[in-house]
Amino acid sequence: MSAGKRPEPFSLEICSGADGAASALLHISDAKGFRDWGSLSKGIKSLKGFEVRLNPLKKTGGFRVFSDGESDVTYEVCGVRITSGISSFSQANLILNSRFVEAVLEYSGFKGAEMVIDLFSGSGNFTLPAAARAGSAVGVESNSVSVGEARENAAI
Repeated sequence: MSAGKRPEPFSLEICSGADGAASALLHISDAKGFRDWGSLSKGIKSLKGFEVRLNPLKKTGGFRVFSDGESDVTYEVCGVRITSGISSFSQANLILNSRFVEAVLEYSGFKGAEMVIDLFSGSGNFTLPAAARAGSAVGVESNSVSVGEARENAAI
């Protein structure tokens, strides 16, 4: 099989965790026989991980067709360590995210006996810090990958 024509990108996401290392996620709509995925990130020394997903608009986040290196991003928010895969939604600006979560928790006035319900909870960015302050929290999320990450983050 030939290598095929290089795919047109649908979108490209680059993010880094607290360690400063970057991961990249390339979304494509059609691979058209292309198989040389490693060539797309070759020579970019600052990347610790690279992932390619096909059909990103599907509810599942698409299908992963290539992964190289470590594409998870780990950061701390309000004393809680969060690890999120690059294909899961997470907050882009780590400094503003931490300030935002802290402000929400401060203004909520939690006394330690409340139950929080976090809709579209992702990997636990708000849910887990809220649980620590309120007493308990339930995250509601439709992306099964994010649900798994949230469960792992809650167990830490």
